[in-house]
Amino acid sequence: MGSICLLNDWHPAAGIGRYAYSLWRELRRLGAPAEMARYTYGEPTPPLDGQRLFPARVRLPVLNRTVNNFFFRPRPRGYDLYHAANPFLLSFNSWHQRRVLTIHDLIPLDPRWSTPLHRRVFRRTIRGIERLERVIAVSAYVKHRLVDALGVREDAVDVTHEGVDLAIFSPGSKAEARRTLGWEPEERIVLHLAGDEPRKNLQGALRAFAKLKDARARFVHLGKTSRQTRRLIESMRLADRVRLIDGSVSDEELVLHYRAADAFCYPSFEEGFGLPVLEAMACGTPVLCADASSLPEVAGDAALLVNPDDHDALAQGLARILEDDRTARRLRAAGLRRAQEFSWRACAAKTLESYRKAGWT
Repeated sequence: MGSICLLNDWHPAAGIGRYAYSLWRELRRLGAPAEMARYTYGEPTPPLDGQRLFPARVRLPVLNRTVNNFFFRPRPRGYDLYHAANPFLLSFNSWHQRRVLTIHDLIPLDPRWSTPLHRRVFRRTIRGIERLERVIAVSAYVKHRLVDALGVREDAVDVTHEGVDLAIFSPGSKAEARRTLGWEPEERIVLHLAGDEPRKNLQGALRAFAKLKDARARFVHLGKTSRQTRRLIESMRLADRVRLIDGSVSDEELVLHYRAADAFCYPSFEEGFGLPVLEAMACGTPVLCADASSLPEVAGDAALLVNPDDHDALAQGLARILEDDRTARRLRAAGLRRAQEFSWRACAAKTLESYRKAGWT
């Protein structure tokens, strides 16, 4: 059986990092000889069996790590197949081994969410995508975008959904979670999880929340918050109703927040998959999310789907979850069922099928 190297440059708490580490663990549990080449940028990285660390030099400090990856790509040698969790980690011109690439989204090509430099680098990076042995798309939506926007052959792309770890993300006592977090029992909590970038629509979620009439409603945001968003909160006089928790939290803390919330709000304009939607569902939290990009594919009928540009509709959806127990119970039950349909074991098994299509044996 040929050796596999999974290329990853994100820590486990980030979206791509969670994908890479979860897939890697399941591949090894299935008996595949997979190792991880982890590119690090000075952050603490736990030593793990089968993980090789590559400290990366940032050659252009004014640019972010994504663009720097295009200029700095040390390659571990001696493997039969290379699988990049991030397209910026592959060089399409100089490698001769079997190569597989996972595409999580095409956000770098969208002028609404990227700079001209990022679009140029991304286009140059994926210019040789047809020369890869296999491409994995994390959703049918991403595959459609690859075929439609880039002209990639449809038969070269496999759709392999991400999963959710049900051993970690699971229902639990809301009362106990609130006691641990210091939240009041009578509060009606709307949880939002994302970085504060325009496509995540945090400001839209806050504008919708401001329309709720329930004085018990509180908005909790996990992730960094920009100065513009903080000013918006002040201008809407929401400071006493909004809690901002900057930075990352552990999985254990994240589960507590999901369990303690009455509603999970995820009105993102553009997602390649949208893993937090599944994580919230797996914890028994009713979900409201955007009816855009990949989110309807992931959520199915287990969430309220709303136009992310319509703040009134977002507010009405949140009010339904917070005020209508029947709606909340239905979404909770449907979400738990939906989350059961996505597992990292299934993701790993389908990924092995892609490796075999690429000629790996």
